[in-house]
Amino acid sequence: MAKYLPDFRVGDTYRIKLQYPAGTDLTGYTHWFTVRSDFGATPVLSVSSVFGDHTGDAENIAYLEVLAASTAVIPAGRYVYDVQASAANGDVMTLVPPVGEYKDKLFIAPQVTEGV
Repeated sequence: MAKYLPDFRVGDTYRIKLQYPAGTDLTGYTHWFTVRSDFGATPVLSVSSVFGDHTGDAENIAYLEVLAASTAVIPAGRYVYDVQASAANGDVMTLVPPVGEYKDKLFIAPQVTEGV
């Protein structure tokens, strides 16, 4: 189980809630979620979202959403991952996992019900 993100199943819709300190203006922010079998490997999943893309986006809350069609093609297993943000001024920061936990692994479980 990953320490910083919830694990999920192949074929499920996956949403990541990113909460910033109160008063943070997220206008112009872009967020990325990347999943790889190992460092340097080709991503098995890579999605991005611009703040305001999702109805839940608010003053200090942004969401990244991975659609079921995207997770359906990922083989079940344990993966390295990160979530990064780019601010309007161009600053890039890795939000999770923290530097000391960079080897944290996300578990993507196999699906039992298929073809829904």
